[in-house]
Amino acid sequence: MTATSDISKDEEIYDSYGEKSSYQFLMHYAFIFEGNDGRNNKDEFPISLDLNWKDPMYDQKFKEYISDESATHKEYRIIPEITEGVMYDMLAFARFITF
Repeated sequence: MTATSDISKDEEIYDSYGEKSSYQFLMHYAFIFEGNDGRNNKDEFPISLDLNWKDPMYDQKFKEYISDESATHKEYRIIPEITEGVMYDMLAFARFITF
């Protein structure tokens, strides 16, 4: 911790964890922050989806639907105000890699 100004003896000091999601607080500090309304307006949960190279249909899926190797992996941030388009895209990709 670094002080940005001089601190007097017996002066109370504060530390800030910064603005993070509950997921980040839990993973890094082992607690979840909630505001007065019981919500954290920075909440998000990361989801990573990958086309499994062991999938028996991998070659066909890759050839027909994926343009390059980087497209076999997608990351999504699930947030309370997630848009319908992002949710649709994520669920469509999840169905594609699963079946």
